[in-house]
Amino acid sequence: QGKRVTFAQMPFGGLIAANASGKIDMIVAGMFITEERKQRIAFSDPYYETNGRAYARTANIAPASASAPGAATATARPMFVSTDDLDGKRIGVQLGTVYDLYATTTYPRATVVQFPSYQDMTLAVSAGKVDAGLSDVETLAELTMTNTALVPFGEPLFSSPVGAGFAKSNPELRRAFNAFLTQIRADGV
Repeated sequence: QGKRVTFAQMPFGGLIAANASGKIDMIVAGMFITEERKQRIAFSDPYYETNGRAYARTANIAPASASAPGAATATARPMFVSTDDLDGKRIGVQLGTVYDLYATTTYPRATVVQFPSYQDMTLAVSAGKVDAGLSDVETLAELTMTNTALVPFGEPLFSSPVGAGFAKSNPELRRAFNAFLTQIRADGV
């Protein structure tokens, strides 16, 4: 594109405001495309679609055989068989992500605990400060490669397209990025 790139590490919860105000030109951070976010920023064409998943410590997840009819529970500690079991539990979410609103509306009896970063949330799940966390499947796959004590459970929560975010005042950069996406799809990159 012939542009000089400077990367900025920012809290996820501040990305949309920074982009909308012109502090940053582009968000490339696994940003789910939602109607609410479209009101504040413009999105590129989606570059992939992902699923949201719940994860917890292995010790808190019922073995597959426990979900069979008539199966006995061998322990009294909290267990997850399906994502329905999240209601009434402590759910960790990263501040500013779609999981915050999703957890609050889908599991009204749950205590939703917001964390400033994915790492903080994951540490809280590992330490038992929250019962489960919510994440996209790609980020969760990276996590479980290095932390085998945390595993996904239940069915995917929902699916969403992901795109880059742009200030509505900069349609040229968005068009150039979409042309780039079209090119790399066409040539197989």
